Amino acid sequence: PFTDPPATTTPVPATETPPESKEDQVKADYTAAVAVREHCTYDPYTCDYAAIAIPESPMDMQTRQIVKQRTDLNLRAVVGKGSVQFRIENVGFEGDSAFVTICAYDTVVIYDVVDPTNPDDDIIYNDDVGSYRVRWEMRNDGLAWRLYEGINSDRVIGSNICEF
Repeated sequence: PFTDPPATTTPVPATETPPESKEDQVKADYTAAVAVREHCTYDPYTCDYAAIAIPESPMDMQTRQIVKQRTDLNLRAVVGKGSVQFRIENVGFEGDSAFVTICAYDTVVIYDVVDPTNPDDDIIYNDDVGSYRVRWEMRNDGLAWRLYEGINSDRVIGSNICEF
């Protein structure tokens, strides 16, 4: 009697995406950390510190201090009232650290939110517009590159040195 041959499967090649370069990974992790830190500006009560900075680093301590001040004083940004634009200008490596130089233009307005259910009673706390260039040191915690410390090289209030 005739029998069907055993079923064979042709291996389907896996769709491989080429691994990101170390520089691309640093850029992606920097962008992710900045997004999480920006979220803390809008909702300081749900700030995910571990997704931003290396624990106990200068950036971790600074972020915690700013968030504590904002929660103590009931300060936060309001969606749609300004933004932060940034451009990564350079990525470099020294030892176990990555260094990301950025230029940012910040128009976010910080409010004293008297009654969160009534946006009409918000009081402007800080509406300074400014730009700055920062060289961020990042370190890898085994999961991602996280902020360690930032050094301002330029900071100008009332102007946009980044030309966005």
